[in-house]
Amino acid sequence: MQTPPPPTRRSTALLLAAALCVLAGCSTSRTLEIVTNPPGATIWVDQVKQDKLTPVEVPFTHYRYFDVRVEKPGYVPVATQLRVPTEADGYPLVDLPLELLGRSKRWTRTIELEPLPPRPGDPEARATLEKARGFAERAREEAARGVPER
Repeated sequence: MQTPPPPTRRSTALLLAAALCVLAGCSTSRTLEIVTNPPGATIWVDQVKQDKLTPVEVPFTHYRYFDVRVEKPGYVPVATQLRVPTEADGYPLVDLPLELLGRSKRWTRTIELEPLPPRPGDPEARATLEKARGFAERAREEAARGVPER
């Protein structure tokens, strides 16, 4: 039985370089920044309430869709999906060299909040109440006449 030849300095250096590349590639950070206009909204990302108000930074590993819900008093609540599309560094084999080129990546998505419509004033409320009273009176009259037989 033959013993394998001892590793050469070159093969050891290549093995060490490959191991360092693998370890270095794991440290690439990806961040999704979610901004609202106006700022200061409560936000849930993938059904998890964030600790702070918008703008919020969400670290992630894989490119994907994020389920987002935003609420702010006086504004219409928003439920949507935000997409961070897969880039070249998200595919096997090319991911390691490309991740080594950039240590961090950041995407920003902005959600525009719409103000709630104004509450109806007194004249509109009175008109609606009068309509409701008219419907109630008509229903009482029809009920008193009874249902015609067929």
